Amino acid sequence: MIGAGLGIWQVAGGGGAAPKGPCVSINIASSTGGALVAHCGADARTWCAAEAKATGELAGLAQTACRKKGLLAEP
Repeated sequence: MIGAGLGIWQVAGGGGAAPKGPCVSINIASSTGGALVAHCGADARTWCAAEAKATGELAGLAQTACRKKGLLAEP
């Protein structure tokens, strides 16, 4: 029964409107094994601009993902 409900929810649009603009996501380690960080549209552009100035492993993952979506220039 739960599976049928989830299937209907997905077909109906997943409960929200489609994001406007490109989406950027990275997988990071967390206390529960892993987490997905995702940003879309204007939020993605703002996040990529902030991550461009950051350093470290997570910033590097974000910068790579942002470049792939065309939201960050090559270094």
